Amino acid sequence: MKKSATAITLVMINVAAIGSLNNLPSLATAGLSSVSYYLIAALLFFVPYSLISAELSSAYTTESGIYVWVKEAFGRQWGFIAIWLQWLENIFWYPTILSFIAATLCHFIDPALASNKTYNVVSTLGIYWLLTGANLLGIRASNLISVIGSSIGILIPGVILIILGLAWFGSGHSTTLTLHWKDLAPDLHGIQNLAFLVGIAQTLAGLEMSSVHAGVVKNPQRAYPLAILISALVVCGLSVFGSLAIAALVPAHLIDINDGVTQAVMAFFQHQNVYVTDFIIALIVIGGMTAANAWISGPSSGLVQAAEDKCIPKYFKKANAQGASMPVLITQGLLVSVFCGAFALMPTVTSAYWLLTAIAGQLYLAMYVLMFAAAIKLRRKKDYHYKIGGVKTTVSIALFGGMGCIAFICIGFIPPASLNITGFSSYYIIQASAFIVMLLLPVFIFKLTQNHYAKNAKLAVRAYRNDAIMKDNAAIPLYKSK
Repeated sequence: MKKSATAITLVMINVAAIGSLNNLPSLATAGLSSVSYYLIAALLFFVPYSLISAELSSAYTTESGIYVWVKEAFGRQWGFIAIWLQWLENIFWYPTILSFIAATLCHFIDPALASNKTYNVVSTLGIYWLLTGANLLGIRASNLISVIGSSIGILIPGVILIILGLAWFGSGHSTTLTLHWKDLAPDLHGIQNLAFLVGIAQTLAGLEMSSVHAGVVKNPQRAYPLAILISALVVCGLSVFGSLAIAALVPAHLIDINDGVTQAVMAFFQHQNVYVTDFIIALIVIGGMTAANAWISGPSSGLVQAAEDKCIPKYFKKANAQGASMPVLITQGLLVSVFCGAFALMPTVTSAYWLLTAIAGQLYLAMYVLMFAAAIKLRRKKDYHYKIGGVKTTVSIALFGGMGCIAFICIGFIPPASLNITGFSSYYIIQASAFIVMLLLPVFIFKLTQNHYAKNAKLAVRAYRNDAIMKDNAAIPLYKSK
């Protein structure tokens, strides 16, 4: 395969994957204290996993990604569990990004539709299957969409949003965002406020995903560490200042976590300069679709690697002429369609949005625990082009990051107090049950698949022996008795 991707391509893929603006409104409700939450999440999670991802990516130049790393360290079963968690995290996450796109599109149709459950389900399904069709054109087409879309749909509107927030705050307009040192401290009066950390971790997760494209990257040993460093700086800047911009433009108690970016843009222009408003919102829609597109092909490629190693039925490794795995993409689409139904079951769109965000974040954090463990084991036997430091440095960072992930998983069972989610008992039962089942499911799938392959192997051996016996019998001459 021709190596056409560069470090800039990887940066754009990473920005498309984790730079989406859809999670900013939920974090903006924390006001200036969101900066502290970002710093905590960066220290305990983002910095450790970014460094470890850069180190692991530099060691693999053909096949790479979470499946390869964990498989190399602990074997096929653990590798499959890791890629399963990354892939399944997408299934829970897709309805949130798709509902963000649908809610933003309401600006061009009817803003009241943003809280309409039927509209959310129908529109999210339509958008997702449209993007799935685009990904059937192959990985190069997907990468091209990411490069173009992240530029015009994430970076440009993200910078515009930050400029609007600065202009609003600097011009003396009324705002609930205050810049006092005491407001910078996170609100720790209630444990529910710590739930923001899970949302931030989920927002910042995904830099390792682009490593599945190692086979098409020029000089991957240099390109991956450089791309991860640049991506981390860009995403952090957009996330922190974008959240503060929304907090400056929209009062915290009025922020809609599903439509807050549009609220901020419209609050600035106050229904004036309609064409400018429409243009910015159109860019935001493109950015949301770019983010969703980036995650369709990435984890599914890792699942194809698992199918080639017989972790799941070989049916899933089938690819079309463009190299896209139709069975994986279609199965993924059917599951996303089912989970989009959560918007019809949950009491409100807001509660459904946060529930899916929390489950997606927890599953992804569990995957990172495996990645950190793999980094500790592989560091002693793998030749790395990029090294954080000595073996002890890598091990210390991996242990620190792993403990941070476990802490965030526990915190994630508690919804933020500012979201006012009703029916806490049912919410907790649904979330805990989903998390436990999804952790155990890959174990059963792997065992069933191995039993299937073992049974077929036994049948093949038996058929071979029977065939050999028949050939031996045919070769024995028959003598007539006198």
